[in-house]
Amino acid sequence: MVPSIPGKPIKTAASLSGQTIDIKFAVASAAGGWAVTDYMLWVDDGAGNWPSVPTALPIGSLTIDSNEFANFQKTGLTGGKIYGFKVQAKNAIGTSGFSDSQFFPCADIPPTLAAGPILETATNSTITLSWNAPSTSGGVPISGYRVYMNELMQGDWKLIYDGKD
Repeated sequence: MVPSIPGKPIKTAASLSGQTIDIKFAVASAAGGWAVTDYMLWVDDGAGNWPSVPTALPIGSLTIDSNEFANFQKTGLTGGKIYGFKVQAKNAIGTSGFSDSQFFPCADIPPTLAAGPILETATNSTITLSWNAPSTSGGVPISGYRVYMNELMQGDWKLIYDGKD
């Protein structure tokens, strides 16, 4: 029997200047006593075109953590592009189906705002804030902002705005 399908890729880090994306995925389970020997990593070209041949990742070349996730860094990418990733597992019998595809930007996390939110107006029931965009976007356009609130600095922070601009 072929191995089970690996878990969908999860981005753990990315670097615009380093042109890398780090991923992890849940490892596949052996089937019928046949151990997984390789993972087949499929990475599109940043324009949605999948390669005709995947990158073979021998099981011994991957770091597998205690939670049974394999870790891998894809290098040589172009900063600012969004890349698709999917994975298959292989053993002596054959190759599994594809994991779910995931798409990640080759970019840095945008820096924090240079200055915190600016209080524009306040009433007993509303507060209006503004902010200036960071000086850099990290390599891809900023798609939105999130605003959190913590009343009197007690308890948990609550998401109060999750939108664009």
